[in-house]
Amino acid sequence: MKDLAFEIIGDILIIRDDSDENSLKSFAEEKIQKHSFIKTVLLQTSKIHGQERKRKLRYVMGKNKSETIHKEHENSFLVESI
Repeated sequence: MKDLAFEIIGDILIIRDDSDENSLKSFAEEKIQKHSFIKTVLLQTSKIHGQERKRKLRYVMGKNKSETIHKEHENSFLVESI
């Protein structure tokens, strides 16, 4: 299987590669099995743009949400992925 471009923010996996639906779902299932903390999978459908660096995302599988808590260097941040 082809390895797709992705990023993980908190418990959300964002896939940045627009492949066919079957490839997306099998890749997402593989990552969820490997990383049990992933609860949501989203597909990036636009480039990052603007001063706030927003992008459009589409729900693929898991819990249908876009907010998560990202932890970094003993700090926690509430992040809206969209």
